Amino acid sequence: MELISARPKRSDNMRAFILVLIFTFFSGSLVFAEQTSSAMTEEKAITFLQEAYNVQVSLTEKEREIEEIDQMLSSFFTTEFRDKFINENVVKVEEGYIVYATDFPINVIPFYQYDLPFKFYTNDEKILIYQFFPASTEGPVSYDDHYEAVYFVREEGKWKINNIEFSFEEPSSTEFYAKNVLNEEKKESHNIKGKSIGFEQTIEEHLGIITKLTFLPSYFVTKYLLFS
Repeated sequence: MELISARPKRSDNMRAFILVLIFTFFSGSLVFAEQTSSAMTEEKAITFLQEAYNVQVSLTEKEREIEEIDQMLSSFFTTEFRDKFINENVVKVEEGYIVYATDFPINVIPFYQYDLPFKFYTNDEKILIYQFFPASTEGPVSYDDHYEAVYFVREEGKWKINNIEFSFEEPSSTEFYAKNVLNEEKKESHNIKGKSIGFEQTIEEHLGIITKLTFLPSYFVTKYLLFS
């Protein structure tokens, strides 16, 4: 009787290895795509500010439970900021809780002129966006030249507003420049065949660089191992 060995062929082991390698590669590419798409641009930040402001204004429209107010704010503001906003602005009334409108709001998105330019700075940890307000003596509220700024930080992987500031001095962007310079140096030192793998690159560029790495098998080798 002829004995048939149950030992897998060498090509079967190699085929399994290639499949795992390909799966790992494309999984990494998907993570890269997700990280790139979640980047907060100036345009996205401005839209975010408008939506956050609308939510805060809506809290003046009717009474709500405190849990509902916190939930409405949670998509735009950090836990720390929400606690501060609720303590300073939310008032208990007979039917629940409400925010009263005022000419001197505290921790509310500034009354930005969205058709005018902003200053926008970002790094891996924080975002700063602000606008200059020239002095005004018209209307019920008068004020001197000043800046109004909003800071974002990451909370559970998502950008959220963590601080709102009023100042007569222009907000400092030094830390953002320092971070950006450091990131640029890291990118320049991480090159493959003269190309840097940075988040600024497109997905196509990323894939193009990876497929040139020497440890990946050629098309013909992969085809032979998978289909022979």
